[in-house]
Amino acid sequence: MASVPGNTTNVFDPIIPVDQSVYEESSTQKARLGTRLRLADRTFFYARLSTSANVVAGDVLTAPLLVASHQSGIVSAASTATGASVINVTMGTAVTANQYAEGYINFADSAVAGGGWIFKIKSHPAIATAATGQITLYDAIPGSLGAQAINLTPNPFSLVRVGSAALALPIGVAPVAVTTGNYFWIQTWGPAAPRHTGATVAAGALALGTLGGVTNFIATGTLGSTGNAPVDYNVIIGKNWNLAATATQFNPVMLNILP
Repeated sequence: MASVPGNTTNVFDPIIPVDQSVYEESSTQKARLGTRLRLADRTFFYARLSTSANVVAGDVLTAPLLVASHQSGIVSAASTATGASVINVTMGTAVTANQYAEGYINFADSAVAGGGWIFKIKSHPAIATAATGQITLYDAIPGSLGAQAINLTPNPFSLVRVGSAALALPIGVAPVAVTTGNYFWIQTWGPAAPRHTGATVAAGALALGTLGGVTNFIATGTLGSTGNAPVDYNVIIGKNWNLAATATQFNPVMLNILP
């Protein structure tokens, strides 16, 4: 008997596409953030643009940054019994309602029960600075949880933005122009046409450049004295075809961020 796809498969890798083309933006949300859509040899994820600036087709975008005051040493969770899906947390600074919905909570203390666990967040209310509130998870915790420090990580497709190579995590390429705060499908894999911030070499590996573009992964074409070490801060997100690409133009690459 053939296996039946579970709900997770249908939600995050839908057979029937969401009612929004990859060439459309929307002011209303039509799918869960992080929903995956595969179109032949290209992969897209449902995302929301931050409110900082509009973007154009071909802009390379990055995941939201972590908030330092929402990380271990400043935020903590109370001890929790096996099977619970609601965690009491005490914040360092305030969070707005569902700021971390569809994101993640992980437990950071290696010496305490539950340390190393990470769970997807379903919802939470606004929680004031130094106040305690409840975070609801999609899954029940599999064992008892000791009181410990936690880290809160936003959904990587929530409020995506133009970022810098030094600090940002590249997440995909906008296939259309998008207005601040709107929802769209961001491309993460396959043939794409990002903007090249400078001339890039034929068949060269590509990394996040400046102001929403791609650049050569190795600026000089060699690793020099660093041996096999990658360039500081950089990660390969794609590769040129056999021809060099022109600066400031939207040249073809094979994108390889998330399949």
